[in-house]
Amino acid sequence: MTSLLLDEYNGYHPEFMDSLVVFSEDNRRKIIRRLKNEKDRNNFLSTIGEIRFGKLFNELGFQIEYDKLFPNNQKPDWEIRIRGSSAICDVYRLGKSEKDQFRSDFENRLIEKIEGIQQRYFLKIYFVDAHFDTTFYNVDLITNEVRDWLTSSQKEVGERISIQNNFEFEVIKSQTETENVCCLGNVSPIEIKSQKVKQSGNLKPNEITKKLHKYDSIISEYKVPFFICVYIDFASGFKHRDLQDNFLGRGVKFVDFGTPMASMEQFRHLGQAWSELGEFYNNLQLSGIITFFNEQFKLLLNPNRQQIIYEQRNEEMLLKLKIITDANEGNN
Repeated sequence: MTSLLLDEYNGYHPEFMDSLVVFSEDNRRKIIRRLKNEKDRNNFLSTIGEIRFGKLFNELGFQIEYDKLFPNNQKPDWEIRIRGSSAICDVYRLGKSEKDQFRSDFENRLIEKIEGIQQRYFLKIYFVDAHFDTTFYNVDLITNEVRDWLTSSQKEVGERISIQNNFEFEVIKSQTETENVCCLGNVSPIEIKSQKVKQSGNLKPNEITKKLHKYDSIISEYKVPFFICVYIDFASGFKHRDLQDNFLGRGVKFVDFGTPMASMEQFRHLGQAWSELGEFYNNLQLSGIITFFNEQFKLLLNPNRQQIIYEQRNEEMLLKLKIITDANEGNN
């Protein structure tokens, strides 16, 4: 028995389940179980991101294991292995905030309901407050008001109705060829939430730097490279270049006049190596970042040559991973 989210995803991607055949039986079983049990849309889409990186590692010729349980009860998304060398990889989906996702889901449900009204009109939705709290509104009540308005009299192009002080519906076309209403959503501009990838002045972790020390104990005990894999959703407004700039390209000065000079000493050695994303240069636990956007992967290696990935025993792994960069050379 599949979940509603999995059924919905399969409806848009009918080839999806067959594509999982590239994984071992054990990995495939774990993946399908997680997909079936997931009820949160954001978590479901994060799992889809994990699967996409798993397919990449499989294509590169690695032996891979999904959700491997380590002795400390931690389960990084993927362990990759080749000729005795192994690494752990954890996937982060850079997408909409939970609030924005609720807002998007609400609009999709509303459009679906509106298009169930049997009237020959083409409508467009406008929102007075684009960032409204979805919990305050009921899709069925809004739909009923629109239905009553459309059936009360013949509507002309340009006529509007305002509902609950936040939803406006405008007639774009009347006497359409379809039996049911067609409805165009209010496509909002993508709001880039820079705090997801930029390091704040007070060194507060962002969504990605939170992962930097997550697997310190595993890395220390097993002496393995660690990669953060970033699945960049189009809705996030970011691209490969944004991650690269924030890791490597923008050295910034740390200035806080409220901080005693003695406390500043720990930051002096960073100089231009300090990036807006935080500790990438100085972190010996993080071997690199692998990003995925618009069906392309990019590899961003830690330039600190003391990193584990540069050890001779990991040479073949490094060569395999560099294929990612070579394959996408010249792309953004």
